[in-house]
Amino acid sequence: MLIKKIYCKDAHDYFKQVEQMGMRSWVYRGHSRFADDGPNNWKLESSLDRFLRNHRGKAIPSSSWYPRERAQINRFRGAAHIHLGHLPDSNDKLTWLALMQHYGSPTRLLDFTFNPAAALYFALRESGKSTGPYSIHALHVDSVRGRAKAAREKLPQYEKIVPPFNPKTEEYGVGTKPAAVDFVGFFDGSKLNPRQEAQDGLFMIPSRIDLDIEDWLHKNLVPVKAIKPHDTPWVEFVFDNEQDSYYKVVNQLLQMGMTAKRLFPGLEGICESMKYSWLEVVKNLEPFDL
Repeated sequence: MLIKKIYCKDAHDYFKQVEQMGMRSWVYRGHSRFADDGPNNWKLESSLDRFLRNHRGKAIPSSSWYPRERAQINRFRGAAHIHLGHLPDSNDKLTWLALMQHYGSPTRLLDFTFNPAAALYFALRESGKSTGPYSIHALHVDSVRGRAKAAREKLPQYEKIVPPFNPKTEEYGVGTKPAAVDFVGFFDGSKLNPRQEAQDGLFMIPSRIDLDIEDWLHKNLVPVKAIKPHDTPWVEFVFDNEQDSYYKVVNQLLQMGMTAKRLFPGLEGICESMKYSWLEVVKNLEPFDL
């Protein structure tokens, strides 16, 4: 099997595994639900793809998706100057999508981070002591980019030249039409706003709004012995979340300073951190140091 599942007892066990993987060679995404392909499992899918799938039969037809994506960007761009001091270039569609996602709009983007501790925080964020297992997906960045490059070699514009390692913005067909071949890419979002910088974030972008990302990864990624220590470009770290292990992991994460105040600069982080001040999990920290 391509995806390697590693079961972790606690945060220390997780970080022991992660420290064997190259820094910034991998990206991570925390999921608050894991059911080993059961109905409660959270897939690697965008908020927009999930929304359209959940409302199948009532959503607009797929022929209207790309004009609607363009209209959504234009609508947000038209209002953004009222609320934001710094705006992206008007033609920078990926950055506009990232900002839309930041403020709560469903988009085709998926949040990832270079920081494995931040991914664990987000896996815990919507978990609890009785919500069942949770997990963190880890993907080897250059493996994903290399397979996307191979897929794009079939495009007419690359008949005589080698495609760049990172797809150009227009190759994703944002607001125009689905790409002629299926692939996924990454877009660095760390400089968009203080939150993305604090979270060391980046985005995965599928070439189609409804691209089944997990299916594409399964079909295109291959085990590689040179990718140490697991010989595969896709790892999922699973926490059973049994008994009081939830509180143990929360304690370990907060002890190392991975708090809401760090990940969400401003009042949002202060307020989110307040929920942990109601728990007796961190004995040597003042309540509002969380």
